[in-house]
Amino acid sequence: MTAAPLPALDPLIAAEQARLKAAGCAQADPTVLPLAEARAQQDRYFAAINARLPPIASTRDLTVAGAEGDMRARLYRPAICRDDAFVVLTCSPRLVR
Repeated sequence: MTAAPLPALDPLIAAEQARLKAAGCAQADPTVLPLAEARAQQDRYFAAINARLPPIASTRDLTVAGAEGDMRARLYRPAICRDDAFVVLTCSPRLVR
């Protein structure tokens, strides 16, 4: 059985991934790198993607419906507000009850 092809990335995301890779900050693959090296690579990746964040004017905690129940989320609004705000889900596997 052949896996279905992945959908194409948004051009802006693809360009950002290419920029990170060129800067030596691509996401780590722990299945091909020694664990310590993968962790160091992932640290570089997170530092690079967080380096150019806009100042945050406000945050709001939310609950988002998921396939296995509600999940906690936080909405970040940049100080220079545009229409492309985004939601970041928490890393906690615990569901909101």
